[in-house]
Amino acid sequence: MKYFPTDWSEALDQLPRYLALSPGARRVVLAMRPSQGAGPTALGPFRDELLESGFVVPKGSGATVIPADAVRVVHTVLRAADRRRLWDDPTPGALMGYVEEHFTTEEMHATSGLRGWNFAADRADLTHMVTSVEWVESFLLADTRKAARAWESAHAAGSERRRFDDQHSWVATRRVVESLLAAPAPVPLASLAGHVPDVQTRDVATGLEAALRYLLVFLSLRGPECEPVVWVWPQVRARLGAPPPERPEAVEPAESFEAAWLMEDMTAVLAQAAGEPIRLRGSDQAIFAAARKAIEERMITVPDWTEIDGLEAEKRVEHAADVLRLAGYARRSGRSGQDLSLEPTKAGMEWLAASTRDRLAALVDLIRTSKARRPGTWYEEEGFEFFPVRLSADLPKTMDLRKWLTESFLGLPGEPVRVLDFLAYASERENPFLEALRDGTPLRIPWHGRRPTRHDWERLWGQILLQFLNDRLAPLGGARMGRTADGWLTFVLTDAGRYLLGAAKTFAYGTDAQAEVIVQPNFDVVFLAADPRLEAQFARLAQRVGTGPGVMFRLTRASVLAAAESGISAAQLLDTLRAASSRALPANVERQVSDWLGAVRRVQLRPTLLLECPDPETAARAMSAAGKQVRAITETVLELPGATTKDRNALVKKLRAQGVFVS
Repeated sequence: MKYFPTDWSEALDQLPRYLALSPGARRVVLAMRPSQGAGPTALGPFRDELLESGFVVPKGSGATVIPADAVRVVHTVLRAADRRRLWDDPTPGALMGYVEEHFTTEEMHATSGLRGWNFAADRADLTHMVTSVEWVESFLLADTRKAARAWESAHAAGSERRRFDDQHSWVATRRVVESLLAAPAPVPLASLAGHVPDVQTRDVATGLEAALRYLLVFLSLRGPECEPVVWVWPQVRARLGAPPPERPEAVEPAESFEAAWLMEDMTAVLAQAAGEPIRLRGSDQAIFAAARKAIEERMITVPDWTEIDGLEAEKRVEHAADVLRLAGYARRSGRSGQDLSLEPTKAGMEWLAASTRDRLAALVDLIRTSKARRPGTWYEEEGFEFFPVRLSADLPKTMDLRKWLTESFLGLPGEPVRVLDFLAYASERENPFLEALRDGTPLRIPWHGRRPTRHDWERLWGQILLQFLNDRLAPLGGARMGRTADGWLTFVLTDAGRYLLGAAKTFAYGTDAQAEVIVQPNFDVVFLAADPRLEAQFARLAQRVGTGPGVMFRLTRASVLAAAESGISAAQLLDTLRAASSRALPANVERQVSDWLGAVRRVQLRPTLLLECPDPETAARAMSAAGKQVRAITETVLELPGATTKDRNALVKKLRAQGVFVS
């Protein structure tokens, strides 16, 4: 190591002289270069204190002082420890600076096992490795001197002396590490020996040197007192000192939320497109603001406390439009920058006309019947698949991540559990990646240029589970989200969630209204309590006038006709009103809605081409050449139904053969 000594006994013996100084005097000696010393200006009011302590001595006959020979070792150590205040900011970035400060390139490469040319990447990989649980575990699991020597040989430079050839050195190093793992906070260097009472002080110094060299413990100054402290990496201690997580237990949420808001958002977008294709921006193919605002007014509110990304209204609208395209319910048409728009497909119009439950079932079935057993890669074509994540991974074909994910969710009790409890348990105890590694199965996933640790595999599996909850279950009504009185996020699978995961043959949705809803004679719709499902249904039928309990919607001719245009029949609309209302529908409301819907008519609008001929004789020749492809409207005007490019080109070719040219 660059500045830490190979024999810490002398440094520990000299340390009391430094600790006897006041904080101000300590800062003076830490700023003092050994060869140059410090003059009166740098010493300030601490000159006498430093001279009396014997920590400094005059340099020649001048006013400059330099560190005494008796403290040069500890002075070098403390200055190096001060340059990287690790315990003031114990982050990976700070540790990278610590490693660069104290270790040579040869030592870093030897410790990590890398021999690369990218110094920054190698340093980052080493930092990541030594802050992992398995780094300290691997040392502690080497519980014989033979195993310890093998462990050291794997991490020591070729020319470096072997510390664990000595039995006392190996035992002392283990005891130093174990004692610091048991310490709840960084330990003052001066009291380290007291934490290892069964090891002689000289052996403690030997163990400290080895533990520092192999990055099992870390030394730095701390706070304004500039006190040297030593400790293990905090996250490693927290993990090694904690019992394994238990299976999640049921909790009682103080509030909850359940709604298939993705399906309802898709309905709102497609209903808007059914009336008129939605114009898209040419730059990013996003929906223009005016149309987006109209769609947002139909959307239900999802509580922010669910902590799900992408709940902003604009993001929800765009996500719904994307899923509509992936599901085949909508398509882009036109040209970018001109008439680019989003319009429903035939399948989309059929989906829009279905009941709420059937719309959700059709969407869930796209996921449920997916054949995917593991996430796709970034290079595969995008689709509305089972997994909402993608991995740049080389996973064995036998690895069925879908099975593991399904069992993790279905293994929960049928009552709410804390999300963090579920993720912690599944990440450590039901993790397919860790299971594969234990079986010796090679897993190759690029991990920001570094080798993945066990924590990385745990975090990856936890992220996959969380994203499935946030992007599949919750938005499709498959999970009821909740929050406890003290703020913990909870969830429980619903029937729709069990159906999505293949554990149920069917499910119900939208039939168990929780709120009392009253449709008044003046066409106002009053919600006496919140109910996101009913709110989503009324958003398709009525004009929103409020966002909370009270008057939330108003039935108008325009809103009823818009619902009819999106595919709702008169019977469906009235049945929805009757099922939602806690009282009988006012007679005038039912009669007026029926009248509005009774006046609805549907006509066909299709493109066509007209052939305008100069005289009846030319028209007759064109009719003869085209045959049944055209029909006469007048003596000189012919119609080409359909008018696709293919039809037009075929007609032009036939006419040209007869000497009739299209200008």
